[in-house]
Amino acid sequence: MALLNSLNSGVTALKTFSRSLEVIGDNIANVNTTAFKGSKTRNEDTFSDLLQRSSPSDGTTPNRDAIQVGTGVQLASVRQSFTQGSISTTGIPSDLAISGNGFFVVRNETTGDVFATRAGDFRIDDRGALMTNGGLNVQGLVDGSISYTVSKAADIATTGTSFGDTLKLSGADTVTSLGLVAGQAVYGTGIPSGATIERILNDTTIQLSVPTTADLVSDVVFDKGSITSVAATTFTATGALTGTITVPSTTGLVAGMVVTGTGIPAGTTIDAAGVTPPGTITLKFPTGATLPADGTNFTLNFRSEAVAAVSGTSDGAGNITVSSTAGLKTGMTVAGVGIPPGTTITVAPGSNVLALTVPGGGAAPAAGALTLSFLTTPSQPTTGNVPVSSTKILSLPSTVSGLGIRVGAFISGTNVPTGAYVTKIIGPNQIEISSEVTGPVDSLTFNNLSTAVSRTNPGDAGAGDVVGNIKVNDGVSLVNSSGASADQLDAYGFAGGATPSITSFAINKDGTITCFLNDGKSFQRGRVLLKNFADPHALISIGNNLYNNFSAAGPIGADGLNKTDNTPGNDGLGEIIGGSLELSNVDLTQEFSDLIITQRSFQAASRIITVCDSVLEELVNLKR
Repeated sequence: MALLNSLNSGVTALKTFSRSLEVIGDNIANVNTTAFKGSKTRNEDTFSDLLQRSSPSDGTTPNRDAIQVGTGVQLASVRQSFTQGSISTTGIPSDLAISGNGFFVVRNETTGDVFATRAGDFRIDDRGALMTNGGLNVQGLVDGSISYTVSKAADIATTGTSFGDTLKLSGADTVTSLGLVAGQAVYGTGIPSGATIERILNDTTIQLSVPTTADLVSDVVFDKGSITSVAATTFTATGALTGTITVPSTTGLVAGMVVTGTGIPAGTTIDAAGVTPPGTITLKFPTGATLPADGTNFTLNFRSEAVAAVSGTSDGAGNITVSSTAGLKTGMTVAGVGIPPGTTITVAPGSNVLALTVPGGGAAPAAGALTLSFLTTPSQPTTGNVPVSSTKILSLPSTVSGLGIRVGAFISGTNVPTGAYVTKIIGPNQIEISSEVTGPVDSLTFNNLSTAVSRTNPGDAGAGDVVGNIKVNDGVSLVNSSGASADQLDAYGFAGGATPSITSFAINKDGTITCFLNDGKSFQRGRVLLKNFADPHALISIGNNLYNNFSAAGPIGADGLNKTDNTPGNDGLGEIIGGSLELSNVDLTQEFSDLIITQRSFQAASRIITVCDSVLEELVNLKR
């Protein structure tokens, strides 16, 4: 009956439009789902009742149309739209977006099942693997083992070096306040005889010419130094062994200083009464010496005279008894443990007992044995204990940067212990080394450490393409071919003498994973691969942004993954955008428009049933 067919058409329409509403609702619900692809329903008519068959013209009568009545509508397909979604930057290196065609391939490690996905909101797990939020491993090319090789670089040779210990002044003393200059003699407990200031490092630190005998020295005294190349004129003899001479300045000159120069007899000193400002001094000549002729001009040198390591005994009352007074002169300063800085002596004729003059009314040294040093000139003391560094400083004739010497470099040469290396660059021409040198240094050879990262890159010549679970951070190993110690590796940049660690990574547009190490180097760790399909609409969505049923979709290229067919940017595949995500391609404007149209269509279909019901009611009422 025709009315029943009309009812059936209305019912099929209601069923079909209900499906359309389901699809539109799903699209709207996933408008914020990463890389979601919206779907659209496509409808088709059902079979039709044939009331009259069409026929062609027979020459006398025209052709005849067929008479058909349709029986409704049915759902033809629900097809996803794989158009590109917008790409949003996240800044998270494990977030990946595909710009163009293709799918990421992920694998269930437990079951071995493989899936495709457009959603690149990946994460790094505790093993360093790149994974989906659901725990599936991202697939691609993976490297072989990674290793760090440390070796010696080419030799760097230099000559003419010197060495010395560093000495830091104590308390408020500074180089400026003490008036220290290079070349001054230095005396004190733990400082060998003959030590001088080799160079001034800064206002509180100096470098000595010889190694100290202890890491902590005390009672350090600085000789006010020598005065050289003084032009003197008009010598006049004043006695059998004395004479006066005019100098341009008496600054720094004191009685007892040794005087040398051409024509000056050996052993000549400045007489005890000898410095008479403004510019005349009296010289004292040794017994038997021939005095210069009156009026002779000279170029003179003056230096302090010192007597060190003299044993003595203090009586506690300001007097000391010494083993010998040889070389001692009135006015000499006395240095030693327990002797107040600046103390001077008076030589008692014919006796080994010396009287002490303590500056500022200080207390005399306590009674007991002493080890003493004596200086002719008033010297500049510094009080307290003075720490001395336990490492040595080398001064180079060329700049450190010009030679290319780095911290951690091996060093070998005269009097340099085996295994020594550079621990610090302390100036343009100065370095600190790890071991104390044993004597004067001549020629030196430096070997900087060199490092290289070895690994198997994806697609390297001679290396097969290995496909598997991509790992970003699973560490590196250290191969030490240089013989460097852990401390030396640490100085060179290997923290604690260990292998560098991976600090960050980035994934390039071709899928290559670049790992960056904490020493500034980088290497390629693997490559994310993509898979494309001839008919992606045949893929089946199984939820969680995953698709399967690869065979029906027609995989392009080999069944598995390889560099030739699956490298991003090649063979029709899109590029990977690191630190970004693809958004849903759902257009809300279009979806709401389709929703209105489908709603009205549903209403119209319901009216078909309502009208048919009314007509059937009239038909039933005919029996009345």
